[in-house]
Parts: sequence; C-alpha cells; structure tokens
Amino acid sequence: QLGILTVLPTNHPDLILPCLRLGAIDFLTIPFMADKVQAAAQKLIRLFPALDSASSSAKIYCVLPAKGACGATTIACNLAFQWQRLTSAPVLLADLDPFAGTVGFLLKVKSTFSFVDVLSRAADMDSDLWKAMIINRYGVDVLLAPELPLDVADELLDAGAILDYARCHYPVIVSDAGSAIAEWSLSQAHLSDEVLLISTNDVASLHAAQRVLEYLENNGIGRWKIKLILNRFDERFGVSRELVEDALGSQIRPSKEA
Repeated sequence: QLGILTVLPTNHPDLILPCLRLGAIDFLTIPFMADKVQAAAQKLIRLFPALDSASSSAKIYCVLPAKGACGATTIACNLAFQWQRLTSAPVLLADLDPFAGTVGFLLKVKSTFSFVDVLSRAADMDSDLWKAMIINRYGVDVLLAPELPLDVADELLDAGAILDYARCHYPVIVSDAGSAIAEWSLSQAHLSDEVLLISTNDVASLHAAQRVLEYLENNGIGRWKIKLILNRFDERFGVSRELVEDALGSQIRPSKEA
C-alpha cells in the first residue's frame, strides 16, 4: 500500500477531486508552506505506520451507514462472523459507535469495559489488559461501545490507538463506525483498507449516501476505497438499479457477481 501525495499548481477542486478519487490521500500546492508540508508528512506517518510482518497483512473494514436504519450494524456483525467461519482466523468486531452502539444488543452480550476504556489505557495496553476489554462470542472477539451514549462523543477524534493495536493482533478487523459524517468515523475510514458504505434503495437513503460520498472524498477518502452496499434491495419499493448507478456514479453488481 502506497501513501500518495499530489503536488498541484493551484488549490482548485477540479484538480483535487480527481486525484483523491485515484488514491491520493492529501495534496500540496505551490508554493510549499512549511506547516502544510509538515501536516501532510504527519498524515502519512499516521496512516502508514511501520508494521511488523505479523500485522502487515491485516485488513480493516470500516462499516458506515448512509443514514440510520440501513442495517450497517447487522452487516458488520455478519461480516465478522462470516470471516471467522470461513478462515477460522482471529477476528475482531469493534463497535466504535459512540452514540447508538447496538452490537452488544444484537449479540446479547454485555461487558464491564468498552472502547472508551481502551482509549484511556492505550499507553499501557498489553495482551492481558486487552483480553479483559473484549469478550468472545462464537469465536469472534468483540469490543463493545458504552451502554449509554457518550456525553463527550463530539470530542472523539482519532481511533488510531484502538485500530493500530488491533492490527498487530488480528488478521481481520471489522469496525462498526456509526455516523459517517464525524471526525471519529473519518479517522476509522482513513485507517481502514476498505470502507463499506451501507444504504438502501429508497430516495432518502440514496440522498444521504450522496452526501456521505462527497464528505469522504472531500476529506481524502477516494472512491477506490469505498464499496457501496445496497441492503434490502427491492426495485418494487425503491429506486431502480439503473437510476442508482446514475445518481451515485457507481456500478451496482448483484451479490452473486460481487
């Protein structure tokens, strides 16, 4: 995986957006300013840390809903358990939604700890402490969200402390990120290998999906990294496949072709 910086003559959206869609994670304009170069370098370091051979092949899926009730959490759970069933490899399902956090409810599990505790103990995290933070459900390790919505959820900015540690211990991590338009979710999208944007084919969900795609692109997440998943697709009760493709600029493939 390469960290690509684009050098452009001017700060113009018609130049910037195509570069981001092709995989650039940031851009610099001429003349170079010291603070901009430093910020871009720090971003590269954060997104592409030096990983040992055990973690280099780890894959992180960030699951984002276009809007509420699209089924993102259900898909995140099924993806994690399907990976474990097919590979028998260690899989982490991380409920990183600070507002709704419904993984525990769906799986009928509770824990004394949540991802907030992992953040607070990140500096001294080790395997014994990590085992106390997660619970195992049918072979999948689960890191839960707090049972009650966080009053300080807007202050959460970077999930790197959680995902960087997990990347060194799991070949597959599924992150249920919650609201797509937030710095906290954006950090998960940057650190992931694939972003799964979940929508349904009703007009409201597709409108929300358009906004999320624009937000992600404007914040350095290229289309190459995003996979749009239309959950509960039914043309009898929503927008047709052809109109969805026109509206979102993405080809929709039936699941048997995916």
